[in-house]
Amino acid sequence: MARPRSDEKIEAILDAARAILGRQGFAATTINQIARFAGVSRGLLHYYFESKEDLLNQAVERNMTDSLRLVTAVFAECSTARALAARLANALRVLARHDPAFFGLLFECWLLARREDPPGPFCELFSRFRDTLASQLGEARETGLVHPALDPEAGLPC
Repeated sequence: MARPRSDEKIEAILDAARAILGRQGFAATTINQIARFAGVSRGLLHYYFESKEDLLNQAVERNMTDSLRLVTAVFAECSTARALAARLANALRVLARHDPAFFGLLFECWLLARREDPPGPFCELFSRFRDTLASQLGEARETGLVHPALDPEAGLPC
């Protein structure tokens, strides 16, 4: 049987990190739990990731990249407010059902971003998500897809 390539091990570790971090949060998650869940040794985990923070950062980075791709695709596919609302609701429903860690990581990133002083990598990741969402809403407002009174920047922290 062929040994898994390094990138496959990295993917397994990131998947394990997403699952555990999404369920338990950063403070309650240990490197040992992630290594055990991924089926790798703690030493191998540290070979690929400098620290628990580095691992979380990369797991959240993947989550945010997936989020940005989803948001951009949903807005690009819709030509009416009704279609946008339906598509967004469906996307959220599918995520909740098939990838519950997605929301846990999104909120974990938001919480960590709010606590960073000075702003660091989590604030940068969440800011990129926020800016993309605000940009998509702004474009939708300009084309009449969403109500013109909507302020795309209102209530978006970090």
